[in-house]
Amino acid sequence: SPERLVEEMAVVSEYFHSPIFLLGDLRQGGRGYAEAVLEGIRREGIDNTITLELFTPAPRWYLDKMAECCGSFTLEISPESHDDEIRRRQGRPYSTGEMERCIEEALKLGCERFDVFFMIGLPGQSYESALESVEYSRRLLRELGDGRLHPFIAPLSPFLDPGSLAFENPDEYGYKLLYRTLGEHREALYQPCWKLFLNYETRWMNRDEIAEATYEAMLRMNKVKRDFGLIDDERAERVEEGLKLARWVMHRIDEINSMVRDPVERARCYEELRGEVERARRWTWEGKRELRVTERAGIRLRGVLKHLLGLARRL
Repeated sequence: SPERLVEEMAVVSEYFHSPIFLLGDLRQGGRGYAEAVLEGIRREGIDNTITLELFTPAPRWYLDKMAECCGSFTLEISPESHDDEIRRRQGRPYSTGEMERCIEEALKLGCERFDVFFMIGLPGQSYESALESVEYSRRLLRELGDGRLHPFIAPLSPFLDPGSLAFENPDEYGYKLLYRTLGEHREALYQPCWKLFLNYETRWMNRDEIAEATYEAMLRMNKVKRDFGLIDDERAERVEEGLKLARWVMHRIDEINSMVRDPVERARCYEELRGEVERARRWTWEGKRELRVTERAGIRLRGVLKHLLGLARRL
């Protein structure tokens, strides 16, 4: 219920000055539910940054309510693609224009950060279309960006979710499954490269193309963020080096798999790459730091004192 959710948020707020992320779109419970939660946040005086997830662009009444009830709020939306038709295939029947209007209105109302997530490996999406989502992000930042708008792009990985409609009916959704059983998925996770984890291909891109599109798109997105000042030069350079090294490692693993048949020798070749793999992981991790809300998190002294006093009374 809204009351129980707000009650739990109030407990978190009492002890911690950190962002609170509300998983899922509050409007799934209806307008009344969403309004009740937001009113509860205001009533309880919860002053943490509230991160709200949008499954579709928010109408003006919802944005107004956020601004009215939350002292600090951020938003995120996952259009998956810049292309309306590809997005529609994912069950997101809204236009890019509708999303842009939502972003513009939210920023005007004081939204402190708006994250936009794009995906690679979607039905209907070609290699070129995946890269076009990055170019769209550049245009979006040029038109609406002021340091608060943050685009991201990543592959649909490691698995197409077992039990999902697409997994159970892959042909209908444009997928080709590479693993079906629990054992096959388990074995996939022992592979030396994330590309080999993927349990799917699409009619538009095979697994190699999905991986190549991922690295190229992430390199281009890294440059876009650098150009617009969303990340500094030093971090951008580390991320670029990490991505290029990771792509080289992937190609080297492909060479080993095609040329080395003996399992023991193949394992030895993999082991020789361990240093490069770890270095690539450290550098590409820099890119994930941007996902964090830039707010100092800490323990609230008043909450700690209240807890200690409660313990003392029970002694």
